[in-house]
Order: sequence, then structure tokens, then C-alpha cells
Amino acid sequence: MRGLGWIGVDGVVLFVLVKDVLDMDVALAFLIGVWWMLAYLLNLYQSLGQKTIFELTVGVGTTAVLHGVLWCLFASLDGISAGTVGLLLVGHALLQLALKIGSWLLVRWWQDAERAVVIAGDAAEGQAMYEQIRSDLRRKIADVQVLVVPQDSAAFLREPYQILYVGKKVPWPLQQEFAERAILAGKEVQRVPHPHDLAATGWRVSRMGEWMTVQSVPPSAQALRNFWKRGFDLAGAALMLLVFSPMMLACLILIPLTSSGPAIYAQQRVGLLGREYPIYKFRTMVFDAEKSTGPVLAQTRDPRITPIGRILRSTRLDELPQLINILKGEMSLIGPRPERPEFVKQYEVTIPGYPLRHLVRPGLSGYAQLMGGYATDTEEKLRCDLWYVNHYSLWLDLKILLQTVYVVSRPARAEGVKEAHGPKSAMGVKDL
Repeated sequence: MRGLGWIGVDGVVLFVLVKDVLDMDVALAFLIGVWWMLAYLLNLYQSLGQKTIFELTVGVGTTAVLHGVLWCLFASLDGISAGTVGLLLVGHALLQLALKIGSWLLVRWWQDAERAVVIAGDAAEGQAMYEQIRSDLRRKIADVQVLVVPQDSAAFLREPYQILYVGKKVPWPLQQEFAERAILAGKEVQRVPHPHDLAATGWRVSRMGEWMTVQSVPPSAQALRNFWKRGFDLAGAALMLLVFSPMMLACLILIPLTSSGPAIYAQQRVGLLGREYPIYKFRTMVFDAEKSTGPVLAQTRDPRITPIGRILRSTRLDELPQLINILKGEMSLIGPRPERPEFVKQYEVTIPGYPLRHLVRPGLSGYAQLMGGYATDTEEKLRCDLWYVNHYSLWLDLKILLQTVYVVSRPARAEGVKEAHGPKSAMGVKDL
């Protein structure tokens, strides 16, 4: 209902601003509809309590820029000056931002502070979850009580709370037990799903004679959905090549000028159904960086990264040559990020459910990149990837593609592996 309310507010604001400027009723209706669609795709209608002011600002700004292209088109057809269009566009964006930030402040003031209980598998996990909850500006948390199983299990029943967080190191039967108790008590529960739980969402109820069965249809067998996804990939990759061609040309010139070696290199990755293919990237490290070490993941402040390479990585421009991979059918615009064969072999042994991410084409961006960053561990990324594998659609792809703009605007999320994480959690975080 809150989302519907914001849709109404946005429509009224846009109508009042441009009704006397645009004479075309169809154009006005179209502009309002496009604003609604962009705002929805960028999660501006999500509960305000789940966003930060920075996220609201980026969302409104991105929507305004994309919407401004259409404004200019209709204005040129209607003989309106560019100055008038720019003034309206800036005024609209500022008004929308003021309304949403004002509402955000009101929601934060109105909300009651909540008490949270953390069930952790060990003290280190409990401390990490405590710090994460305390630093999350989306929730108004008054107190966080950390309990470590099994020694603190009995204390769980005595703690008053509104939200229960369950850590991934808690044994699976205990996770289910704590979650069930909290749900029956009417509490909110957040816990880390097991990879097989996410994989199981692909099953659907069917029948075999008089028996009820569950049927699994792999993504590769869903012809119509794959047809539309492939069309979206081709159109999107071609358009992005056109838009980014000046930037790509600049990279082709600057990279060889600033460090010896080619501008683009190819590296083997694992793609659809486990097949290997060469992925293309702009070179961001010194030439032959792995000659003496073999396959090694990038580290934070890695000395092998060139100055221009650091810029390319932080903005993800080093990934642009993969548009060629998309046109060739080896990749998709959206999907799990591809990994190197050396790391895939290890993950398939150590991480349950890892091969399931190869049921779809790897992507230029993905759901895991929105939910985390390069420093997110491989198991967390797998959970996001498996959710995407079982829910992907053209609409979801468009939503992820637009929200990737927000991720790119936060360079800290493009850093390499932090040395303190150790080799295991570092695997697969940032490819070379």
C-alpha cells in the first residue's frame, strides 16, 4: 500500500510540473508511466525504512537522468527550449528527493526502536553479525543481544525481541528450530538459507497418474523465456557497445601507453553447463602478472594493478569487452559472474550446490553483485546466484541492470580481496 501511495504522489507531482508545458496528452501520460516504471525498477517504492538517504539520492538521480532523455525528445517535438526542459527536470528531481527524504525522516521518527536477538555459531560470527546490525542504517535497532549455541540456547526463550537473526554457522537443525519458535511467536526472522533450499525453489507440483509429484524444469529447457532473454541480451549489448564505444576506444589507446602489453586479454572461464570459454577484459594489471605465481586472486592494494587499472576496476569499465562475449552467446547481460576453472574445481568439492550456478549463462552483472561486493565470500554469492537461477526473468534482468548503476557508484565495493580474509574466503571474489 505504501508503494501505491508513492506511485500516486509521483504521478501528481509530474503532472503538475509539465501539464502546462507539454501540449500532448499522450506524451504526458507516457512520461508519467515511464517514471513509474523506472522508479519501481530502482526500488524507489520499496519501504522507506529499508533504505538510506544515500540510496534514495542515487535512485532519484538515476531515474531523473534516464527520464530526462525522454523529456528532451518530447520537448524537441513540441518546440520547447532545452533550458526549460533542464529546469523542469532538475526541479522535479529535487522535489521528489525532498519528498522522499522528508518521509524517510518522518518514518524514522515514528518507528519504535526494535530489540534484536542474534543466534550465532561461535563468538566471532556473533561479533560480526552484531557489528553489521549496528551499522545498518535501514533499521532502528535499540538493543542487540548475541547468543552463541549450544551454550546459550536456553537463554533464547527468556530474551524479549522483535527480530531474530540466525547465523550460518549454527547447525542446520538448530536453525530450523529457532526459526520455527520465532515465527510461531509472531517475530521477524532473518537467516541464511542453505544452498539446497534455494535450489529446491525450482521444483513445482505436478501429477503422475494418481500420484502427486514435484517436477524440476531446468532453465535451459524453458524455450520461450530463453528466447526473450537472448533477444534482450543482443539488443542491450549492441546498444551498450554503441554508447560506450568512445570510452572503450580511449581504453584501447591509454592502457598500452601507460604500461607495456596489450589493452585486451582473454582468460578461460566456466560458463553454461560447465563449458569453458575465453572471456575478454581490459588489462588492469602489469603484463604477465601471474607468470611466476600461477592463478592468484587480486588483493586490496595489489601492487600488480596499474594506476589506470585501478580506475577501470573501481568503475567496472574493465568488464566492457565482455559485451563481445554476450553477442557471441557465451554470456548474458545478467547472470552469475563466471569463475576460472582452477577455482571452480575447488568450489565444486567444498561448497554444496555450487555446480547449480552453471544452469544459466554467466553474466556481465548479477544479483550477487547487487546484494554484496567483491569482498563478499563465495558461499554468500552462491546463495544469490541460486536464487537468481530459479527466479530469473526479463523484468528481473532489467531491474538488476538498472540497479547496477548504484553498485558502480560505490567504488569501495569494487576492491579486491582483503588479505585478512584468508585464502578460503578470498577465492572467487575478484577475478584477475
